[in-house]
Amino acid sequence: MTQITKARTLTYDGEEVYVRTHIDVIDGFDKNLLLTPEEKQKLNSFSQDNLTVATSEKAGLMSAEDKKRLDKLKTNSNEYSTRLSNVSTNNTLIKQDINLWPSNQQTVNLNKSISSCNNGIILVWRLDESDDLYHYQYLPKSHVQLHRNAKVTEVISINSSGQTCTKTVVVSDQLIKGTDDNFRNNANKIRLHEILEYWGDWFMNLNKSLIDSDGVTFRRQMIENLKIIEDTFNKVFGYKDLSTQERKELSEFKNALEKEIRAIVMPEMSPLEVTEEVSKSKIDLTGVKHETLSQRIDADINNIIKKDKYSNLVVTQNGTLVYDYSKLSQTIKQVRNIYCIGDSVARGLHAKKNYGQYLSEKLNIPVNNFAVSGATFSTASNNNIYKQANQIQNADLVIIQGTDDDWLYGNGVKIGKDKTDISTFYGAFYQIIKLIRLQNKGVKIICMTATRQLPVNGNQIRRKDTDKNSLGLTLEDYVNAQILACTELKIPVFDAYHSNIIDSYNPAFRNKCMVDGLHPNELVHEVITYELLKNYYYFYG
Repeated sequence: MTQITKARTLTYDGEEVYVRTHIDVIDGFDKNLLLTPEEKQKLNSFSQDNLTVATSEKAGLMSAEDKKRLDKLKTNSNEYSTRLSNVSTNNTLIKQDINLWPSNQQTVNLNKSISSCNNGIILVWRLDESDDLYHYQYLPKSHVQLHRNAKVTEVISINSSGQTCTKTVVVSDQLIKGTDDNFRNNANKIRLHEILEYWGDWFMNLNKSLIDSDGVTFRRQMIENLKIIEDTFNKVFGYKDLSTQERKELSEFKNALEKEIRAIVMPEMSPLEVTEEVSKSKIDLTGVKHETLSQRIDADINNIIKKDKYSNLVVTQNGTLVYDYSKLSQTIKQVRNIYCIGDSVARGLHAKKNYGQYLSEKLNIPVNNFAVSGATFSTASNNNIYKQANQIQNADLVIIQGTDDDWLYGNGVKIGKDKTDISTFYGAFYQIIKLIRLQNKGVKIICMTATRQLPVNGNQIRRKDTDKNSLGLTLEDYVNAQILACTELKIPVFDAYHSNIIDSYNPAFRNKCMVDGLHPNELVHEVITYELLKNYYYFYG
């Protein structure tokens, strides 16, 4: 019988596709020009008996086993013919609609033990009276193994003015119990809303550098990606909780990928049909066409991630779970520069990178740091922050940090009540804000207080922040005065003194994050960065 067609690999739009072509001509070329002598010899010696369509029982263009895998897209997951409602799920939502403070008489029984979770749990706190403020608290699974039935605390903002409360719960493997502290000091304004399982960045495991030239490798990579995606949606999100629109998008995504695998591995269509399918395969779920299939898959993954409300959660280098509010803020995109003033903490003493540098890298804008170690707010010292503020010109965002040095300078600087007396702590802080606003029209300002401290030399404690100076004042007295002034001046403030992210009295924390008990290192500066972003978003949007 006269041979009519031969297998051929053609390049279309920069990618190779498998087709059958007429033996004599294709697009006007003589058949002798289509193959090199070596390729022609290989083709002539190839057994045509193998050029049959493979079945699940008989090998052909592929092995029988590969045909079985392709037909079922066998990835150790559920068959695609299975109804979504029958899929076994392990939902990320452990407990919902809790609505407890909770008090010492109130407990929350978990549907799933913390030790069996992938990475841990997230306690979701919210305002009691309205639905416009949420706070996410991360608890690693190791907590219940190392500190079973220990109290866990969290400082939570209750409004955009910088007021906070402290929530305290006792956590065991399958039970969370409240305390009476949850009714004190504004704590009754926040309640426990729901509990989630934290899974982490599963999408980072996907292979997005797909090899287009090798059909076998490409098929294997695609199958591995499909397995990661399906396993994640089975285990994390739960098919039964997907909306109709989400089901539709996932179904379309799955069908498109399945067609792409079939088109590359076993095309049974004409060259024109293959060309059309390859072209369509580069159109993502939003209708945008990309140059390559890899770019299209990358775009679809990013679109799915953007719709995930937990994708902005970040675990810092020291294990603190934070929320990246810069992804939500609209006004921060208009900030063109940052100025930092303060004392040695703002300068970044004993830190490889300070919060100003973290913000500069994250927002891709320049930072100017005028902070000086030992600087006071008050002009009682020649090294003062009022002088730093006078250097700031044409600023968009100014971060004012400080300071413990008014508490320590000489016999101690008076806190004062006169807003114009720059020789006092209160008056100098007031006039610093006034000066910055006068010299920088439309400037946005964020304040940060001094932190708790326990300076040590080896095992010897040099001083405590609870010590009183010659005026009978502790460091907390100065911090409280600064926070009240921020309320009067309508400036957001990160209360670093009362925050639980800095635990200077804990030897373990000092060893890892604050070696001298006074200056936080780069691990804490990273967490401070996200606290500043949170206060910015709460106040400026």
